[in-house]
Amino acid sequence: MSCNEIININNISKTYKCFDNKIDIIKNLLFNTNNYTEYNSIKNISLSINKGQSIGIIGSNGAGKSTLLQLISGISKPTTGNIVVKGKMTSLLELGAGFNPEFTGKENIIISAMIYGLTKEEAKQKLNEIITFADIGDYINLPTKTYSTGMYVRLAFSVAIHVDSEILIIDEALSVGDAKFSYKCMNHIRKFREKGTLVLVSHDINAICNFCDICLWIDRGEKKMLGNPKEVTTSYINSVLKDNSNNNDEISIEKTDEIIFSDNIIDIKNFDINQEKNNINISMQLKIKKDLSNLLIGFIIKDKYGQVVSGETFSVESENIDFNKVILGQISFELPKLNNGKYFFSYSIADGTEENHEQHYWRHDAFIFDIHSNENRYGIIKLENIDYTFENE
Repeated sequence: MSCNEIININNISKTYKCFDNKIDIIKNLLFNTNNYTEYNSIKNISLSINKGQSIGIIGSNGAGKSTLLQLISGISKPTTGNIVVKGKMTSLLELGAGFNPEFTGKENIIISAMIYGLTKEEAKQKLNEIITFADIGDYINLPTKTYSTGMYVRLAFSVAIHVDSEILIIDEALSVGDAKFSYKCMNHIRKFREKGTLVLVSHDINAICNFCDICLWIDRGEKKMLGNPKEVTTSYINSVLKDNSNNNDEISIEKTDEIIFSDNIIDIKNFDINQEKNNINISMQLKIKKDLSNLLIGFIIKDKYGQVVSGETFSVESENIDFNKVILGQISFELPKLNNGKYFFSYSIADGTEENHEQHYWRHDAFIFDIHSNENRYGIIKLENIDYTFENE
């Protein structure tokens, strides 16, 4: 193992014994009957990860991704081969494994942080930071047996990511709460990547390409391909796409209620959204408490990493509007063909021009689009109606 290596995986395999029933298990223990079949979850994988390097692991369900993470984390031992890890490691595989349901959230934070390797004093120093990040309100003083699943996961994830470590291992199969909390977690992971080593299992191709320096594709327990994330993910996508004929996106929409800013000049009621395929229709009722020189509407769409995907600002002909009456507004647009994942829609209302205006209302993440497509796409959006010609002089 070289001085730059932080994880060395040497020709590991993991084999499970599969019995038909419990009686066969007992017979095998007592008499060594060998009445079982073997399932090879991991087959002869070797891998070297350097300090500060981030690796993404992809593959279909059941390919062996989570098993590999368990082996690296030490939760499970390889049947053959060996793994050497140098450095403090935090694994986000079994969130809340050390939580006691009878203890309060605060008490469980201290205990869980100590399980991760912190001293009691270090855990107390981290307490307020973890509570703020989890954002579960007064429930922090109640026993965790009273928590919803989402609250439980929020707290467990918050503890795990605030333990100072050199290696962070994440299995995306775990839910980390709602979309907004997931967005906050992604930002934290991005900051960790600047100083530590990240091992990430994900079905999100954008996440792999954004966070990782190298990518490992596992297929049926074997190392299929290792290399540049864009090259590996492209090969993986091409291998699993079975039907490109159906290019319609499945779009689900989640409404939120967070208002970042309002000076009470504008009241908005009955703000709603509906969609038909990729066509988005937004409707609202505005009550404006003073005459405006120019009604300015703006919106922006970001992905879960905070990257701006699209946005628009437009003026409404104010001379044709009676500001003493309720104003009915409607916005329609076709959502661009986006890659799979969650996207956040925010909008604002102002008075003036795009260059010089006074903001009256801003709603952050008013809607969250969750897009699922089986179409092969690269980058953030797919360009439509591309026209090109090549001809001799």
